[in-house]
Amino acid sequence: MLWLYVLVVILSASLELTLSGPSAERVVYPRLLQARGTYGEKLLHIRNGLTLHLEKTSVLAANFTLTTFEEGNQIHTPMNGKELEKNVYRDRNQAAAVSVEELDGTLEVRGALSPKLRIAPSPLKARSKDGQIAHEIFEIEQRGDFRSDYIVPPSLKVQERAILYRRQHTRNPANFTVEVAIMIDKFLYREFKNDSHIVPYLVMTLTLINLRYDDTHNPHIQFLLTQVFMEKNGDQVSVTMYEPDVQKPIGPRKLYMHSEVTLSRLAKAVESGVLNTNADMVILVTGLDLADKKGGVVKNSVLGVAYLGAVCSVGLRAALAEDHAYTFSTVGVTAHELAHALGSVHDGDHPRYTTPGKQVSGCSARDEYTMAPVAGGKNFGKFSICSLNQLSSFAGTLSQ
Repeated sequence: MLWLYVLVVILSASLELTLSGPSAERVVYPRLLQARGTYGEKLLHIRNGLTLHLEKTSVLAANFTLTTFEEGNQIHTPMNGKELEKNVYRDRNQAAAVSVEELDGTLEVRGALSPKLRIAPSPLKARSKDGQIAHEIFEIEQRGDFRSDYIVPPSLKVQERAILYRRQHTRNPANFTVEVAIMIDKFLYREFKNDSHIVPYLVMTLTLINLRYDDTHNPHIQFLLTQVFMEKNGDQVSVTMYEPDVQKPIGPRKLYMHSEVTLSRLAKAVESGVLNTNADMVILVTGLDLADKKGGVVKNSVLGVAYLGAVCSVGLRAALAEDHAYTFSTVGVTAHELAHALGSVHDGDHPRYTTPGKQVSGCSARDEYTMAPVAGGKNFGKFSICSLNQLSSFAGTLSQ
């Protein structure tokens, strides 16, 4: 009977490995097809039923700057934006952005295949018969609570601007480009395997955000990455706190980033020139869990925070967002926070930026668009008509 027992144990272990490991359809071998798309674009075959039509993307400024910190000094290094993003492509229909590198006849593909799926090389897995590298497909996490993620600026001047109607029918420019600087904190920096992965990852991230803004009109809003601050050893704005783990209160304490305090310090650092940048918005992206502590109670449900109508405002052009390297989990969060910075409130909230004759209210949070107070719904990644018109109205205040 011993042999029977051993056989049962082996079969049980084998079944457990099969169930816990990635399914067969999660392991893929991408390849570039010889054929071309209708407009001459490259075709990247991922698996049956999923082929990306690769179109070159461009989200880096020609005069892109990489800023590092050495002994408290900012070291600005001009870089060739076109060269840094040369391997990054997008597929508008799939809302995808991928980096495609050809190495010794094989492909390495990284990026997002859709708003819900991402892909990464898996070099430890067996190659295909023709030597192609195995890749795995993962789900992109889209959880999040945005109920307290935007702050109405306390300044009376800003508040007065915020509640003004656009009485004059001024014509918005056809296109509105928001120049963005991104600060990678030391916690997120340490998650990347190689420094050379960071900027391409941010290029893909911003490409995915731009795809979510494709429906904006009057003006069409897009984002341009002009600068990256790479914090390897710490920064002058982040405020952290060790507190009981909200998820495991009886376990060890956890390190959080204090969101509201850090946002305030970031905005002041940008205004004062402590952080040297000319960008319209500065986004600090952290590998820590954002949290706030009020009345001794720690709440960590928020994934990002921004000031309402902050874009181009000297003292408010700052936002925070969580992320983890290679996951693209910040795409929905950062798109949401940038919309706050561009004047849009949550669906269901009272609008601050309006234009006569345009619907800016009456959209329900239950429709689960990008500006719903909870992330991950059926329309997450698209803007409601109310949000689109608020974004247009805010742009009108900048053009006046």
